Amino acid sequence: MPDDISRKQFSIGDLYFTNELEVSGLIYEIFYQKSYLSDFLTLSPGAVVFDVGANIGVFSLFVLKQCHYDTEIYSFEPVPATFKCLKKNLARFKHNVHVYNAGIGNVPKDCSIDFTLFGESSVTATYKPTDKIISNYQPLLNYETLLKLSSFQNKPLYYQLKYLPFLRNYLIKKNYKHQTLETKVRCHLTALGRFIENNQITRIDLLKIDVEGAELDVINSIKPEQFSLIKQLSIEVHDIDNRVEKLVSYLQKQGYITYVDRNPIFAELGFNHHMIYAKLPEPAIITLSEEPNNPENYIEARQYFYGLLAGGVRIKLLESMFDLDLFRLFTGKPYLLENDIIKRLELKPVRAKKWLHLLCCEDFLKKIMVGSQVGYQLAKSQLMLGEGYWGFKQYYDFYWQRMANEKLSNILRFTDPKFNVSWPPKTAEEANFLETWMTKTATPLIQTLLACLDLNQYRSILDVGGGDGTIACALAQAYPHLKITVYNLPESAKIAQKNIDAMGLQKRISVFSGDFINDEQFPAGFDLILFVRVLWDWDNSRKRKLLNMAYHALKRKGHVAICEGFKELCYDLCLTWEYSYIFADGFDAEVFKTSDEYKIMLQQIGFTPIPIKSISPSEPVPGTVVLAEK
Repeated sequence: MPDDISRKQFSIGDLYFTNELEVSGLIYEIFYQKSYLSDFLTLSPGAVVFDVGANIGVFSLFVLKQCHYDTEIYSFEPVPATFKCLKKNLARFKHNVHVYNAGIGNVPKDCSIDFTLFGESSVTATYKPTDKIISNYQPLLNYETLLKLSSFQNKPLYYQLKYLPFLRNYLIKKNYKHQTLETKVRCHLTALGRFIENNQITRIDLLKIDVEGAELDVINSIKPEQFSLIKQLSIEVHDIDNRVEKLVSYLQKQGYITYVDRNPIFAELGFNHHMIYAKLPEPAIITLSEEPNNPENYIEARQYFYGLLAGGVRIKLLESMFDLDLFRLFTGKPYLLENDIIKRLELKPVRAKKWLHLLCCEDFLKKIMVGSQVGYQLAKSQLMLGEGYWGFKQYYDFYWQRMANEKLSNILRFTDPKFNVSWPPKTAEEANFLETWMTKTATPLIQTLLACLDLNQYRSILDVGGGDGTIACALAQAYPHLKITVYNLPESAKIAQKNIDAMGLQKRISVFSGDFINDEQFPAGFDLILFVRVLWDWDNSRKRKLLNMAYHALKRKGHVAICEGFKELCYDLCLTWEYSYIFADGFDAEVFKTSDEYKIMLQQIGFTPIPIKSISPSEPVPGTVVLAEK
């Protein structure tokens, strides 16, 4: 990198720099794309901002403008020549900006270390040169990547590559050698946690980190107790050895809400750059009076305590309705008289009237007068008698009743549950039970897939864990051009084959007997791979394995679709099932995910999340789909 400093007028003002082409790119990326904020983070007047990896100060200038010049900025840049530009560019804002000629790393004490500069670049300086080679320069060995980049970065090279094919290998290697020519510069390094402590920093509204491969070191240099001071983070990450996932997991453990974005152009070109955005949630403020025995404190505590217990009362009321088969009594009847309910269910009248009153209080029943007699109609509980009733009743009988009879504290400490659930199913009986359940509850899933996916664009589909073939048959009937393969365990595959044969669809739907727990790959060559109520049964490592298998089984530009109950849309369902998994050791913890968590995982694997089909507000859909492109 040259030490010569130049000066020029740019769209954001007069700037000092060492590489003009990089400055134009930085301005576009930071000021126009707002890449360090996205739509996830915010900056307001009065903000305290740390700019770690400040380069020549373009982001610091962006912060000044964004905060109407009412801000305090700490800018860190280790490379001396680049720091000179930074200092000159921010000199007129000396009351707002503190500049430091230092890099940030996880070092026990301040030290000097060699930074590597590549070619003429100022933005790739790093003390992790191997990471930069992998992230920034190895993609340049690919002809298509280099051709696209050179079309706007180096026109002579572009034309040589395009029109002199016999020189391509030579040109690619020559360019790579030029770009990766290394210069070593001795730079100062400190730890961010130590800087925060020594300078008595009490608040950081945004910590921006762009340190060319050393992002984990910067985060690890922050003391755990200091994260509560940092409201937001914006981090460029080079995804080597699952670094994105590790950072996201660590930040979430510190209490942050996270969002990961990957520039689709970078992804297509083979670059592993991601942006992680993180912010602390707004605190739920519970105000307690400092006065002892204050009535307001007691009232709030009482509401909270009995609010929790009231949930238990509602469960007991629902249990009684199922146990007494109250729903069956109402079948085909607009109402029932109170005396008839008591008589037919053989209830004690005094207790029964209190019970019926509570069912009305919670909107299970509605009390009416039929002449001079008291009667009841199904109220909101009528909803459960629709499409989902079989599944609700099955869950209640098979799981809830058994769990309700267990003492959770004993299960957690020293006893085993009285019932056992094998997962995945091991016998023909277990497989038949599961597939019956999946079949009878499949309609909302089918409706969701048909509403959210434009199935006209696909020809071949792999339905992973496709049950007894019910969903595959429904899709094949709706779209006669589709060829579908159902992938499932051997016992379930036999059930699927029988159903497909019975529907006369064996020429368009095939069955593949497999075991994705032990298999390392799916059959390949598909336009779309479906995971319908499959991933939510497994932990992150298994989810990741299956999505990786899907990635390699798809055609170029193929799609993967995930359809299940996402945590942000059906939290109560996820909470209930997660509770039931305590009693079944075959299931892992934290299996239910939000759609955003799946999108992050897909991006880490190499997919690009894409929009689903537009849905009319006048046509409600039971669920949604996460869709991504290879």
